[in-house]
Amino acid sequence: LGSTAESLILQCKKPVLIIHPEFNWRELKKVIFATDFGDMQSKLPQFLPGWFKRFQSEVILLHVTGIEEDLDAANAQHVLNGLKETLPGTPIRFENYFSDDKVFGIEDTADNLDADLIVALHRSRGFFQRIIHPAFTKKLARNLKRPLLVLEL
Repeated sequence: LGSTAESLILQCKKPVLIIHPEFNWRELKKVIFATDFGDMQSKLPQFLPGWFKRFQSEVILLHVTGIEEDLDAANAQHVLNGLKETLPGTPIRFENYFSDDKVFGIEDTADNLDADLIVALHRSRGFFQRIIHPAFTKKLARNLKRPLLVLEL
C-alpha cells in the first residue's frame, strides 16, 4: 500500500474499500467479518444490508483466537445474534480460527472459504496507542489479495 491508502485506512471516518489490482472482481457471495467481539452491529453502514441482499451473500463472522486462549462462546453468540438482527434475511454463521497470528488466520480462512470480501473494523487510536498497538487493519490490507472493506468504529 502507498502512503495515501494507509492514511485513508487510519484516518477516514467513512468506509474504505481496498481492492488488490490482481483480484478479479465478482459478486459478493461470501463475506468474512473479522471480529474481536466488540460492538459493531449498531455501527454498521446502512448500505451493507442492501449489498448483502442484492448479492444473496453469506456472512461468516470470524474470530481468531490465540492458541493458548479459550473461545468466549457466550460473547460469540451475543455478537452473532446482534448481527443477525442487523442483517435480516442474510445467512450468517460463526467460525473460529486458533492462531496467534490474526492476519494469517483471516487470510487462511478467506482462502479456504474462497471469500469474495473481508470486512475489518478499525477503531480510532491516539498517538501512544498506535505506538503500542500498531493498526491491525493496516497489516491486513498489506497482505490481502482480495477486497477489504475497512469500517471505522
